[in-house]
Amino acid sequence: MCQPSCLFDFSGCVAKPVCGNGVVEINEECDDGALNSDTVPDACRSTNCKRAFCGDGVVDLFEDCEGNNLSGETCKTLGYDGGSLKCDPVYCEFDDRTLRRGRVSVRRPDRGLRRARRRWIALARARCRRRACRADRYRRRLPHTS
Repeated sequence: MCQPSCLFDFSGCVAKPVCGNGVVEINEECDDGALNSDTVPDACRSTNCKRAFCGDGVVDLFEDCEGNNLSGETCKTLGYDGGSLKCDPVYCEFDDRTLRRGRVSVRRPDRGLRRARRRWIALARARCRRRACRADRYRRRLPHTS
Protein backbone atom coordinates (compact mmCIF):
# COMPACT_ATOMS: atom_id res chain seq x y z
CA MET A 1 0.00 0.00 0.00
CA CYS A 2 1.44 3.32 -0.95
CA GLN A 3 1.36 6.01 1.76
CA PRO A 4 1.16 9.78 1.18
CA SER A 5 4.96 9.90 1.41
CA CYS A 6 5.07 7.49 -1.58
CA LEU A 7 6.71 4.78 0.53
CA PHE A 8 5.32 1.28 0.65
CA ASP A 9 3.94 0.01 3.97
CA PHE A 10 5.07 -3.61 4.41
CA SER A 11 3.85 -3.96 8.02
CA GLY A 12 0.92 -6.18 6.99
CA CYS A 13 2.99 -8.50 4.82
CA VAL A 14 3.69 -12.06 5.89
CA ALA A 15 6.48 -14.09 4.31
CA LYS A 16 5.52 -17.37 2.66
CA PRO A 17 6.77 -20.34 4.74
CA VAL A 18 9.80 -22.16 3.33
CA CYS A 19 10.16 -25.86 4.07
CA GLY A 20 13.78 -26.77 4.78
CA ASN A 21 15.03 -23.55 6.35
CA GLY A 22 15.21 -25.06 9.87
CA VAL A 23 12.40 -22.85 11.23
CA VAL A 24 8.92 -24.26 11.98
CA GLU A 25 6.57 -21.80 10.31
CA ILE A 26 2.83 -21.62 9.63
CA ASN A 27 1.38 -24.90 8.27
CA GLU A 28 4.58 -26.84 9.11
CA GLU A 29 4.64 -29.64 11.68
CA CYS A 30 8.44 -29.79 11.72
CA ASP A 31 11.45 -28.38 9.92
CA ASP A 32 14.87 -29.85 10.59
CA GLY A 33 16.56 -27.98 7.77
CA ALA A 34 19.12 -30.11 5.96
CA LEU A 35 18.03 -33.17 7.98
CA ASN A 36 14.58 -33.18 6.35
CA SER A 37 14.21 -36.29 4.20
CA ASP A 38 11.57 -38.16 2.25
CA THR A 39 13.54 -41.43 2.47
CA VAL A 40 15.02 -41.55 6.00
CA PRO A 41 12.78 -43.20 8.64
CA ASP A 42 11.28 -40.86 11.26
CA ALA A 43 12.69 -37.72 9.63
CA CYS A 44 10.70 -34.59 8.95
CA ARG A 45 9.44 -34.95 5.37
CA SER A 46 11.18 -32.50 3.06
CA THR A 47 8.40 -32.13 0.50
CA ASN A 48 5.85 -30.71 2.96
CA CYS A 49 7.52 -30.32 6.38
CA LYS A 50 5.18 -32.88 7.95
CA ARG A 51 6.14 -35.48 10.56
CA ALA A 52 6.60 -39.07 9.42
CA PHE A 53 3.21 -40.69 8.84
CA CYS A 54 1.63 -43.88 7.56
CA GLY A 55 1.46 -43.59 3.79
CA ASP A 56 4.60 -41.51 3.26
CA GLY A 57 6.43 -44.38 1.54
CA VAL A 58 8.98 -44.99 4.34
CA VAL A 59 8.82 -47.64 7.09
CA ASP A 60 9.15 -45.56 10.24
CA LEU A 61 9.81 -46.67 13.83
CA PHE A 62 6.11 -46.83 14.71
CA GLU A 63 5.22 -48.87 11.58
CA ASP A 64 5.54 -52.57 10.75
CA CYS A 65 5.38 -51.97 7.01
CA GLU A 66 4.53 -49.39 4.34
CA GLY A 67 2.61 -50.24 1.18
CA ASN A 68 4.34 -53.23 -0.44
CA ASN A 69 7.46 -52.83 1.73
CA LEU A 70 7.15 -55.53 4.39
CA SER A 71 10.58 -54.73 5.92
CA GLY A 72 11.91 -58.12 4.88
CA GLU A 73 9.27 -59.97 6.89
CA THR A 74 7.43 -63.02 5.56
CA CYS A 75 4.85 -65.39 6.93
CA LYS A 76 7.69 -67.69 8.00
CA THR A 77 9.73 -65.01 9.80
CA LEU A 78 6.63 -64.06 11.78
CA GLY A 79 6.17 -67.68 12.87
CA TYR A 80 3.35 -68.74 10.56
CA ASP A 81 3.19 -71.77 8.27
CA GLY A 82 1.50 -70.06 5.36
CA GLY A 83 -0.88 -67.45 4.07
CA SER A 84 -0.49 -64.09 2.44
CA LEU A 85 1.20 -61.37 4.48
CA LYS A 86 -0.07 -57.89 3.65
CA CYS A 87 0.37 -54.39 4.99
CA ASP A 88 -2.69 -52.55 6.31
CA PRO A 89 -2.69 -49.26 4.33
CA VAL A 90 -4.41 -47.28 7.11
CA TYR A 91 -2.28 -48.30 10.12
CA CYS A 92 0.92 -49.52 8.38
CA GLU A 93 0.91 -52.70 10.38
CA PHE A 94 1.01 -56.33 9.30
CA ASP A 95 -2.39 -57.69 8.37
CA ASP A 96 -1.90 -61.18 9.71
CA ARG A 97 -5.59 -62.07 10.05
CA THR A 98 -5.43 -64.77 7.37
CA LEU A 99 -2.03 -66.30 8.12
CA ARG A 100 -1.96 -69.97 9.09
CA ARG A 101 -0.15 -71.75 11.87
CA GLY A 102 -0.27 -75.50 11.37
CA ARG A 103 -3.73 -76.66 10.33
CA VAL A 104 -5.60 -73.96 12.23
CA SER A 105 -6.04 -70.47 10.83
CA VAL A 106 -4.85 -67.90 13.34
CA ARG A 107 -6.75 -64.60 13.60
CA ARG A 108 -5.13 -62.00 15.82
CA PRO A 109 -6.37 -58.62 14.58
CA ASP A 110 -4.93 -56.60 17.46
CA ARG A 111 -1.33 -57.91 17.40
CA GLY A 112 -0.02 -55.43 14.85
CA LEU A 113 -1.83 -52.52 16.49
CA ARG A 114 -0.27 -53.27 19.87
CA ARG A 115 3.18 -53.45 18.26
CA ALA A 116 2.57 -50.16 16.43
CA ARG A 117 1.42 -48.56 19.70
CA ARG A 118 4.62 -49.64 21.48
CA ARG A 119 6.74 -48.30 18.62
CA TRP A 120 4.79 -45.01 18.58
CA ILE A 121 5.32 -44.52 22.33
CA ALA A 122 9.05 -45.23 21.91
CA LEU A 123 9.22 -42.65 19.11
CA ALA A 124 7.26 -40.13 21.18
CA ARG A 125 9.66 -40.57 24.10
CA ALA A 126 12.65 -40.06 21.81
CA ARG A 127 11.11 -36.87 20.44
CA CYS A 128 10.22 -35.70 23.93
CA ARG A 129 13.80 -36.03 25.11
CA ARG A 130 14.79 -33.58 22.42
CA ARG A 131 11.95 -31.20 23.19
CA ALA A 132 11.77 -31.61 26.99
CA CYS A 133 8.18 -32.82 27.13
CA ARG A 134 6.43 -35.93 28.45
CA ALA A 135 5.50 -39.08 26.50
CA ASP A 136 2.09 -39.30 28.15
CA ARG A 137 1.14 -36.21 26.16
CA TYR A 138 1.44 -38.36 23.01
CA ARG A 139 -0.40 -41.33 24.48
CA ARG A 140 -3.67 -39.42 24.40
CA ARG A 141 -3.48 -39.33 20.58
CA LEU A 142 -3.17 -43.09 20.17
CA PRO A 143 -6.12 -45.36 19.47
CA HIS A 144 -7.19 -47.44 22.44
CA THR A 145 -6.28 -51.13 22.32
CA SER A 146 -7.46 -53.84 24.65
